[in-house]
Amino acid sequence: MRIREILTNLLANAVKFTVSGKIELKLRAKHLSETKTELSFFISDTGSGIKEEEDQKYLFRQFSRVDPKKNQTIMGTGLGLSISKKLTELMGSSITVESEYEKGSTFIVTIPQEICLAAPMIPPSDKMEQAEVYVYLLESDKELTKYVIRELHKLSIHPSLISSVSSISLDRSNKNSYLIMQQADFPSCQEMIDSLFLQDHVLLLMKNSDTTESKYYNYQQLYPYNLMMQTANILSGHPVKTASKKTNVYEDTTFPSAHILIVDDNDVNSSVAKRLMEPYEMDIDVASNGFDTLTMASAKDYDLIFLDHMMPGMDGIETVQKLRKMDCIRKDLPVVSLTANVFSDAKTYFTEQGFSDFLAKPINVKELHNTLLQYLQDKAVLKIVEKKLDEAFISEEVKACFTSLKHFDVDASLEYFDHSADFYLEMLKTFRQGLFERRNELDKIYENQDIKLFTIHVHAIKSASKSVGALEFSDLAKTMEDFGHQNNWKSITQKYQELLDYTDLILEELDCCIKAVPAADETKESLSGYPEDIIKSLCIAVNEMDYQEVSDAIAKLDRYTYPGELQNLLDRLKTAYDNFEYGDLNRCSVLMYNCL
Repeated sequence: MRIREILTNLLANAVKFTVSGKIELKLRAKHLSETKTELSFFISDTGSGIKEEEDQKYLFRQFSRVDPKKNQTIMGTGLGLSISKKLTELMGSSITVESEYEKGSTFIVTIPQEICLAAPMIPPSDKMEQAEVYVYLLESDKELTKYVIRELHKLSIHPSLISSVSSISLDRSNKNSYLIMQQADFPSCQEMIDSLFLQDHVLLLMKNSDTTESKYYNYQQLYPYNLMMQTANILSGHPVKTASKKTNVYEDTTFPSAHILIVDDNDVNSSVAKRLMEPYEMDIDVASNGFDTLTMASAKDYDLIFLDHMMPGMDGIETVQKLRKMDCIRKDLPVVSLTANVFSDAKTYFTEQGFSDFLAKPINVKELHNTLLQYLQDKAVLKIVEKKLDEAFISEEVKACFTSLKHFDVDASLEYFDHSADFYLEMLKTFRQGLFERRNELDKIYENQDIKLFTIHVHAIKSASKSVGALEFSDLAKTMEDFGHQNNWKSITQKYQELLDYTDLILEELDCCIKAVPAADETKESLSGYPEDIIKSLCIAVNEMDYQEVSDAIAKLDRYTYPGELQNLLDRLKTAYDNFEYGDLNRCSVLMYNCL
C-alpha cells in the first residue's frame, strides 16, 4: 500500500498553498465487519482554496495547476494530486475534495482495510490481572532476560524468575500459567515442560537467525523485534500464528531512529560497511581513525559503534579503552570490533579489551543483521513489503570491463555487492587508489624496517583485497601480516619482492578494468532543446517513488549534453539518485520541469 505517499503528497500540497493559519491531519476508522474496516484521512488547510466550477474538474489531471496566475510563484509539476488519485483508485479507494475559495480545502481519502487481528495491540493490564495470569521466565542469557523483563513490565506483568524448570510445582490443567524461555534451552527439558504446561502456553524466544521449524509449531514462538506485542496478544487469548514454512521475517527490519558510527582507515571497508547498512534506514557516520572517533563520539550520542581493530596511530583497542574512560559517553555504549583477524577465542579477547562484540571482515550480511538486532532491539521497526526478486541486469560493456580481472573472483564479489556492477566498480576504483598509495608507503616502511607499521599496512591490504574478490592476493598479504605478528623480519624480507610484484599485477589489472569503462561524456550528443517527454516521465517516477523508472529516465537523459542550467540540474539529479537523497531528487526534477 502507498498510503504514506498519498498523505505526503496531500500534506506537501497543503503546505505550498497555505501562507498562514493551520494544516490538520485527522484519521477516523469505521467498523464494517469482523474482518473489514474503513479508514478515512482528512487533510485540511486554511490556504487559498479552489474555485469550484473552473478548477476542481482539472484538479487531478497530470501537469495541471489551478489558478496559475495567482500561484505562479509556487513551484511544482502538477503531478502530486494526479498520482495520489491514481494510487487511491488502484487500492480500491477514493479521494475527494471540499473547498471554499480563499478560505481553504479539505481532501478526504477513504481506504478500505482488512483486519488481520481483531485483538487490541496491547490488552489492558486490568484484564490480565483479572485473569490472574502467572508468567515464569527461565533465566539464561543475561542481556536477553533483562530485555524480556523490561518489555513485560510495559504490560504490567512481573514474571517469576526461575533458574530451572524442575523448580516449578504446577498442575498442567492450570490455564493461567505461562512459561517464557529461550528456544536453545527447550530440547533438554521438553518432556518436563510438557508435563507442566499446555503447549500453547510455552513461549519460546527464538534467536535472530532462527527460522520456524515444524517441531515447534505447537508452541508459541517469539522474536525480540516485537516481543511486547506478541506476548500481549498471546496472553489476551489471541496467539500469534506461526508460518507453515521457513520465512525470513527480518528482511525488512529497520532501525530509523538509530545513530551508527563506522570507523575504518580503509575506504573500501568503510564504504562496503555503510552500503550494507543503508537498507536499515539508520543515521550513519563514518570516521577513518581513532582520534576522530573520540571527537565524534563525544559530540553525538551514538547507539552503536563499529570500530576497526587495526589502524595506524591509535588502533581500535586503544580507542575503545579511551572511549570507556570518557565521562561524556555512556558506559553501556555497544562497541563492536571490525576485524579480519578471527580466531577461536576472538570474542573473549575483544570483550576483555573493552569491546562488546566483534564482527569479521569481510562483513557477512547475516551476521551484521544479527548484530544490529542484538544491540538495537528497542529501535527495531518491522516493515512488511512485497519485494521484487528480479534478476540484476549487467550490460555486455560492463561485463567486458571485468575480463581483465584475472586474479579476482568477480562472480562472488558481484553477489556480495548485491549484483550492483556500479557499486563494485566504485569499490574497485577506491581499492585501486588505496592500494597505489599503500604501495608507495610500503617501500618507505620497508626501508625503515618499521615492522609494526608494516604489519598494519599489509593487514589493511589483506582485508580490502578480500572484500573486492582478490583472494590469492589477500592470502599473500595475510602471510606477510603473520610474519609481522611473529616479529619475523627475515621472512618478510624473503617474500617482500613477491608482494610488490603481486601488487603491481593487481594494479595493472585494475587499471585495464577501469580504463575499459567508457567515459560518461564520450558517446554523448549535444542537445539544444529540452526532452519534454522524458522529463515528464522522470517527474512522474519521482512522485511515485519508483526508483527503477527514475533510473531509466536518468539513463535516457544522460545520453546527451544540455545547455546551461538543465545540464547542471541533471548532474545534481544523478548525485541525488546515487546517494538515495529523495528530497534533492524531487527538487531537481521539479526545477527541470520548470525549465520546459
